[in-house]
Amino acid sequence: MTEHTATTEYSYTPKEAGKLSVNVNVDGKAVGESPYEVEVAGLTASGANSRARGPGLTAAVRGEKAEYTVIACTDVGLATNSSAGVDVKGRLVASADDSSVDVDVVDNNDGTFLCTYVPKQSGKHLLETTLNGEAIEKSPFQVICSISTFSFFF
Repeated sequence: MTEHTATTEYSYTPKEAGKLSVNVNVDGKAVGESPYEVEVAGLTASGANSRARGPGLTAAVRGEKAEYTVIACTDVGLATNSSAGVDVKGRLVASADDSSVDVDVVDNNDGTFLCTYVPKQSGKHLLETTLNGEAIEKSPFQVICSISTFSFFF
């Protein structure tokens, strides 16, 4: 009797650190000692690889709350689902006189952070945002703060 063997390679890029369980099956049956336990380490949050999204990154209204969300990402650019050991800070700086407003940051406990601020004046501003003391991707952001919102009633 001749035994045939074949080798197939698969790869997976983990999206979080910690213990993972890897199931290997062929035709619905476990292979070897599957599932295998794997420890993923070295995925620490990086300011340079972290990013932000939301309307408060480009526009705001004087005296009204503006918001955006920071997404903590690892050294290899993967979003992390943990906020442990992550410190996000921000401030809005007015171009006219360098006065600033601190950004309030709420940890969503899932690797994202809700950031809000209330501009005190209209005009051009720079929004500086850091994660663990390092500027996030594309920070500082240029924000235009308008005088007020307009409402039309017909």
